Amino acid sequence: MTFLNPFILIGLAAAAIPVILHLISLRKLRTVEFSSLAFLKELQRTKIRRLKLRQLLLLFLRTLLILLVVLAFARPTLRDGFLEGIGSKARTTAVILVDDSFSMSAADENGDYFKQAREAAGDILEFLGDDDDVHLFPLSAARMEADRVRAPGTAEAARSLLSTISPTPLHRPLEDGVRFAAAVLSESKNLIKEIYVISDLQEGLVSIRDDGAEEDLFPPEVRVFLVPIGHRNLRNLAVESMAIPNSILEVDRPFSLEVTVVNHSDQAVENTILSVFLNGTRVAQRGVSLESSGRTTTAFSVTPRSSGFQEVTAEFEGDDLESDNRRFMALYLPKQTRVLIVGDASTARYVTLALEARRETGSTLAQSVIPPEQLSTDLLAQADVVVVTNPAGLSAFQADRLNGFLLDGGGIAVFPDPRGATSASLFRALNAPPITSVESPGQSPQASFVGFDRSETSHPLFEGMFAELEPGSGQREQTLESPRINRYARFIPSERSAPIITLSNGSPFLLEQQSGDGRILIFAVAPTIEWSDFPLKGLFVPLIHRSVSYLSQEQTKQPSIVAGESVQFTALQGQKEQLSILTPGNLEGDLKPLPGAGIRFKETDELGIYAIKSRAGVLKTFSVNMDPNESRTAKASGESLEALLVRIGIPAESVSIIPEREAVQAAVMETRYGVELWKHFLVAALLVAIIEMLIARTGQREGEQNSD
Repeated sequence: MTFLNPFILIGLAAAAIPVILHLISLRKLRTVEFSSLAFLKELQRTKIRRLKLRQLLLLFLRTLLILLVVLAFARPTLRDGFLEGIGSKARTTAVILVDDSFSMSAADENGDYFKQAREAAGDILEFLGDDDDVHLFPLSAARMEADRVRAPGTAEAARSLLSTISPTPLHRPLEDGVRFAAAVLSESKNLIKEIYVISDLQEGLVSIRDDGAEEDLFPPEVRVFLVPIGHRNLRNLAVESMAIPNSILEVDRPFSLEVTVVNHSDQAVENTILSVFLNGTRVAQRGVSLESSGRTTTAFSVTPRSSGFQEVTAEFEGDDLESDNRRFMALYLPKQTRVLIVGDASTARYVTLALEARRETGSTLAQSVIPPEQLSTDLLAQADVVVVTNPAGLSAFQADRLNGFLLDGGGIAVFPDPRGATSASLFRALNAPPITSVESPGQSPQASFVGFDRSETSHPLFEGMFAELEPGSGQREQTLESPRINRYARFIPSERSAPIITLSNGSPFLLEQQSGDGRILIFAVAPTIEWSDFPLKGLFVPLIHRSVSYLSQEQTKQPSIVAGESVQFTALQGQKEQLSILTPGNLEGDLKPLPGAGIRFKETDELGIYAIKSRAGVLKTFSVNMDPNESRTAKASGESLEALLVRIGIPAESVSIIPEREAVQAAVMETRYGVELWKHFLVAALLVAIIEMLIARTGQREGEQNSD
């Protein structure tokens, strides 16, 4: 047991007052014998004995009453463990995490969540001493602060910092904040170590790593206080994602946009209006109904009317949390697709003729042919699609540059080398399925050539190649015209690659693989008539053209990231010039290219469309959206919170959940110094006073009866 006001214990000396008064009241009496009263002696001895017992009992009760009152004012506490006996003068290291995510911009009957969080943090700072070490920071800064520990501040400095914090789009899980707190406390030598988490404690904040491995990041004396903000269940819908299914985007041709909306509320939503905007103009809308915790994907038809950069926004009518009611997507429809053909005159001839023979309205092709040895980073920066017809002529360095172009969103089509070289360095650099062998079916007695077996005719490559069949017309589904192939490269498809066309012997003829932000198509035959009659077939021209258009679509779909993530472009036309970035709020700042790494931008703390510009105009755009976890506004269960904290080394008995903000100080003091017993002592003193009064009154009545 310890006392929060130990100096009051001096008052225990007052317990001697009843004893002193009792001793003073005692008088030495002289005995005088009266024979006539002898028969009362025995009765008198009994009454005197009872009177003395009552007096002693009253003396004990009065002394106990004083003791209990003094002890109550001394504020005794009872606690087992490390901090017992430290007293109220021990220094404290306090880490205060204030949730500043967008979900804290909601409100309930007590007002704005973030305002309540500020007030709760202010209450905590009120009872921290001038000598205490205080670390206050917003949860959004947890990941940035993880690699360094700031010098401790004071409660006054923390109060100044608190006034500058406001909700941001950045979402950080609670685990990041607690891990940073562990780094802070590991540097502290103070005896009392406390973590305060002030948050709405939504489900999206509490995530546990899949490995489930427990860690031991905290010493046993650390105490964690969770201060929940907000008590109502929010009505919250969110635009979770936007996607364009595999399709080729072209001017004046509609494409399908799929928008996924989630209802994170505990009540159904009927016919809320979901709208799609293209470059700020509403182009489609539809009513959406959702059950509680439901999810639905709605398809819209969108038709771009001009080339260039496009901004697509999906949003719906307001709810309790406005920040996740819209989502952004950036697109680019080039005025012309720039095709770089890498090969010599003989290998590139048919590809060049195919591209010249096919031109689409609203989208022109600009092609150039270079020998493999001339391929450079500057030429790649000026291309949307690269077609490699002579891969064996590329060096390992050029293969690495092609991989960077692919990862940055470029499209690459690769044909085998006509001379039969496996071109291992290129396929290795692109992480593509390597050529295992070059085979000639004519060497087999079973067949002199192979042809197509199966093809994915629903693939965007074949869109518009076939006339749509009338339902019930009895017409057979059309198939691709198969060439006669007398030589082909054999590949072993990987998990990342998918065959689009398969040969009759089961080997892939055309493979597709996504790599980074780009896409690659791999053909099994060289684009010459020595391997097959494919270049002479009617399929060749539209398939080459569609392949180029399809590969350029990865440039069309501009990058999309979550707020707080960094974006990097390894190759940008004009990056040797001074580049700038324009934010959604129309603020423009300079960009400095990283040596050998292109452009990297980190300050993505605003939702919307960003544009990277040079003096010539916009080079690239990208969209920044809110983390979908931030929309999961339902309150996290106590079990999930406990599981998270236990896994990183905080036992359940060291965690206190404070349901009411006004009770923060009392809960902290109880945890620091134990359970205060002063109320119990006052109740005991009151009972003793009542008993003393009853006993004293009984003795008084007996005395009055004896006198009568």
